[in-house]
Amino acid sequence: MNLNITNNQKEKLSGVLHKANAKKSVVIVCHGHTGNKDRPFPTGICKALRKAGINSFRFDFSGNGESEGRFEDSTFSKEAQDLRSVVDHFCREGYDEIGIIGHSMGAVACVVEAANDKRLKFVIWVAGPVHLESSFKDLLASKQTRKIKNNGRTEIQFFKESSKKWLTVSKKFFADLKKVKPLAEVKKIKVPILFIHGTEDEAVPVKECEMIFAEANPPKELIVIHGANHCFDDKKHHRELEKEIAGWIKK
Repeated sequence: MNLNITNNQKEKLSGVLHKANAKKSVVIVCHGHTGNKDRPFPTGICKALRKAGINSFRFDFSGNGESEGRFEDSTFSKEAQDLRSVVDHFCREGYDEIGIIGHSMGAVACVVEAANDKRLKFVIWVAGPVHLESSFKDLLASKQTRKIKNNGRTEIQFFKESSKKWLTVSKKFFADLKKVKPLAEVKKIKVPILFIHGTEDEAVPVKECEMIFAEANPPKELIVIHGANHCFDDKKHHRELEKEIAGWIKK
């Protein structure tokens, strides 16, 4: 079921609600950087959860996919605020059991939100970066980039191969990288948290997952999927990811 939610900046967030039962419980699934709700990660997870009898909701962060807003306004902090708006919506609708799952940049948004919202029941962190400045520097180094002038300011753009588009990275994005500290935020979380990472992650080393796992409060669990890359592109690895997530939630 298509469902639009308005964020705190009056932008429409486009989402899909997967109902598996009539319970007032839902798992919110967050995509990664430059991704959207229709990518294999969120769609695969939501299908697996529905099969396991669990309600879920996948959505596009503002400036991504079918949601309103501009991509160049995207930051880690803004995505955490978008997630808060989604949680607020389900709470207003009477949902009293809400969990969140995030991949990569979406994982950081989940930790920031969970650190400041006691309404959540659990968090699942999948292949998220810990050292944001260095991670994004490495990401840009792997992309085709260019500098442009915009209203007298120099901005960086990178080419997204899948969409054949140039995307702008604003100065406020880089400023936000310095402010968001996943290792500090995770220490504030008191609910169960699951960490999942692939051994062949080319974007974020598995050691970063081990670092944030060490800082998290119990109850916690770390699952390493051998051979999986950053996006779990291999179908075998994605099925394993889906199985681990659904099994952990049910447990």
